[in-house]
Formats: sequence, structure tokens, C-alpha cells
Amino acid sequence: MNIFRTWDDLIKEFANVAREVTRKRSEKFIPIKVIHAHAKLQEQTRYLRDWRMQYEQLAVMTGPTKGLGGCGGWWDGHGRRGKGGL
Repeated sequence: MNIFRTWDDLIKEFANVAREVTRKRSEKFIPIKVIHAHAKLQEQTRYLRDWRMQYEQLAVMTGPTKGLGGCGGWWDGHGRRGKGGL
């Protein structure tokens, strides 16, 4: 997703600026570590996107013209037995 890529780029830019300012103000090196607070949100968003894609594939596979409902067998797709019942 573009928003997370932009977010990561801005965090990198911020870290670089912070390092430069630290170097200019003192001779002592201070490590700067930025915690990506959006990493968990990104992971959850990716999980939901993948889940939705799988759901849509399932919906296509089990739609009215596919799956057991479209084969003309004993199942009509609405929870009732069809013509070729058991």
C-alpha cells in the first residue's frame, strides 16, 4: 500500500535529519532508533486484504452458476434438495 511506503520513507528521512542535527551539535555519536508504530496496522491491513481476496474467490467458486448449486444435482444452493435428490 502506498500510504505505508510513504510513511516508511518519511520516517527514514526524519531519522537522517535527526542524525545530522545530532552530529552538528555534539561530537559524541548517539544512535537513533525509530520504532515503526504503524507496522502492526500494516500487518493487520495486509491480513484483511488477503482474507477478503480469499473470500471473494470463495464467493465466485460457490456462486449461483458454480459449485453444487450449478451442477443440477441434488443440492439447489439454497439449502433445499433439488430434482435429483437422495
